[in-house]
Amino acid sequence: MKRSPIPPALGVLSVVIVLGLSLLGSVAPALAQEEDEEDLGAALDYFLLKRAPDRVSPIPVEKYTDAFEHMRQMPQHATSTGRQLNPMAADPQGAAAAAILEGWTPLGPGNIGGRTRALLIDPVDPQTMYAAGVDGGVWKTTNGGASWRAVSDALPNIAVVSLAMDPTNRTVIYAGTGEAFAGGMGVLGGGIFKTTDAGITWSVLPGTTTSDFHTVSRLVISPNNPARLYAATGSGLWRSIDAGGNWQRVLFVSGGCGEVVIRTDMPSDYIFAACGIQPNSTVWRAKAAELLPGSGWESVLNEPEMARTTLAIAPSDQRVVYALSAEAAGVYGNAVHAVFRSSASGDAGSWVAQVRQTPESDPMGRVILTDLSALIFPGCTMRDPSSWRSQGFY
Repeated sequence: MKRSPIPPALGVLSVVIVLGLSLLGSVAPALAQEEDEEDLGAALDYFLLKRAPDRVSPIPVEKYTDAFEHMRQMPQHATSTGRQLNPMAADPQGAAAAAILEGWTPLGPGNIGGRTRALLIDPVDPQTMYAAGVDGGVWKTTNGGASWRAVSDALPNIAVVSLAMDPTNRTVIYAGTGEAFAGGMGVLGGGIFKTTDAGITWSVLPGTTTSDFHTVSRLVISPNNPARLYAATGSGLWRSIDAGGNWQRVLFVSGGCGEVVIRTDMPSDYIFAACGIQPNSTVWRAKAAELLPGSGWESVLNEPEMARTTLAIAPSDQRVVYALSAEAAGVYGNAVHAVFRSSASGDAGSWVAQVRQTPESDPMGRVILTDLSALIFPGCTMRDPSSWRSQGFY
């Protein structure tokens, strides 16, 4: 059987089609990645459109508190039984709802805490602990961590980032909301919340419902006076002298403050604060913070490309202070910049880099920047070792 010859024009067209399909296949991943990025931007734009129509004004997160308080006063309805329950305000522990739902096991997503930013251990009963999840609020265990239950689901904002316990009354706990270290505009909080009954009920501190407290990265309580609190926020370092009733800014730094720690062996409030997240961070010290504002702050640690910094004071010898900083930019951006140590109460010039990021220090580039009082550990993102993105801020 004789085959018909393929016309030259058709042959050329076939080659062009094959090459075109091959080229399309090679650029498809890039196009998909670009579409994903555009979709993320569109999602953020839509999020802002619903909450701030001009896309410029700050989102009024305090309105969530007002709306939630209104909801707490409304009767509840159990669809499984058709029964009406008391308002949440009249049953803060949810006993009635628990009785209706007996026999049901939650499968999520409300039983997931998200990334844990803070952990409190009861000094009298170490079996009792509180954990703060950026996406899940405050969780409590009374059996050493064998099981946990959410104790802040009734909060209008559960982006809990920081916790502090009254050293003289372990039923009094403060929870700071809002995360400054996420991408874009971060995760906006709704201020600082307080419980006086070990997490059964919570109330927002009225003085913290402004934009100055949209991100509360750290809270500490004075060991000399439990009514004195310090809050590191996106607008600086704030102090309350009346257990959270009123607040005064005692340190203003462009970029805000992300960390504050306090010595417990001094008769005055001897504190360190790390402020100015990008492009570089500075560690500040005040030997008597209860007397601020005014003079009293001194810069004790700063160097180029030193970005977000966390701090820890050695409990065995509180003259020893550690600082863990991220790299501001470049190949190692958001990876570890250096781990510093001072054995002279943080005096300027006394900080020595125990570990420093250099091209030769790999695998330091794969190390996660986390809370210095916890751990530095490798290998979270499982990315190519040559990739540094997303491996610094947790």
